[in-house]
Amino acid sequence: MSTSSAINSLSTGVANSVQYDNDNHTKVTLGGVGATTPVTLTNVANGTSQYDAVNFGQLSSLSSSTSAGINSLSTGLSSLSTSTSTAVNSLSTGVSSLSTSTSTAINSLSTGVDSLSTGVSSLSTSTSTAINSLSTGVSSLSTGISSLSTGISSLSTGVNSLSTSTSSAISSLSTGVSSLSTGS
Repeated sequence: MSTSSAINSLSTGVANSVQYDNDNHTKVTLGGVGATTPVTLTNVANGTSQYDAVNFGQLSSLSSSTSAGINSLSTGLSSLSTSTSTAVNSLSTGVSSLSTSTSTAINSLSTGVDSLSTGVSSLSTSTSTAINSLSTGVSSLSTGISSLSTGISSLSTGVNSLSTSTSSAISSLSTGVSSLSTGS
């Protein structure tokens, strides 16, 4: 092969090679410096260290795993939301039931206190009435005893008067019988 053919071959090889964009070797643009048409890079091995390229297979696997994880998280959140809603409803029902029970107990206690108050008032009225009746009875008894005493005193006076009258009558009768006997 001639030198000219070798140069042409080398020139074609260089034109089809991937090269760094600068002398510092910090960047590579596929298609050459300033290229605007995208190119496909094929047969890329799986990246294994943090500075390796990622191929489509690795990216698809990551996408599937991420999607499954998000779906699982969404299901978990939905389940948590349902559980939380159920717990809140149950708590609300419990608080409402407790409130109703407490209200019923307070109303029942209030009714009991009212009944007790009515009973005490009724007992007080009955006791007052009984005391007044007893006082009236004692007063009537006292008046009766006083009347009986007056009656006994009047009877005693009558007996004394009768005794005096009877004694005077007997004395007069005795004087009369004596007069008759003596003829005076």
